Parts: sequence; structure tokens; C-alpha cells
Amino acid sequence: MQTSYLPYKVYTVLITMHVIRINMNLFSTFMIISFLNRCLNPFIYASQYEVVRRTWTPLIDFIRRHIIGKPVAAARDEPVPEPS
Repeated sequence: MQTSYLPYKVYTVLITMHVIRINMNLFSTFMIISFLNRCLNPFIYASQYEVVRRTWTPLIDFIRRHIIGKPVAAARDEPVPEPS
């Protein structure tokens, strides 16, 4: 279990055991933190590990070129060569 799930799990156990009453705002906050961590994990790994970064770089360049429409050099803040 990841540490981001700990507040959600502890809160759920306390509610189930009738130790505390449910507060939907707090419950929703814990759930959002848990889900957000799960969604951001691939991007965190991609930014920190060279092996993953080398794999993701061609994919990101492809997306920038074909989907976003930016030249790759412009997306990396490098000078864009002038068309001849």
C-alpha cells in the first residue's frame, strides 16, 4: 500500500468501526489525494529515471510534432531553424 492511501484507509476503518462519523469533505479529500497520486505516478517516474526518460522522449516528441503541431526544437526552447 502506498502512503498516499494511508489517510483514506485509516479514515474508512474508523468510519466502519463507528469510531467517528463520516465527513464527506474530508472523505472526498482523502480519495482525491489517493487517485491523484495514482494518476501522477507514471509522470513522476518518467521525470526521474533516465531509462524511462529515454523511452518517453520519442513519444513526447511525436505528440508535439503531430498532435500539438509544434516543432520539437521549439517545444524544447531551442532555436527553430529557418525554412529554406
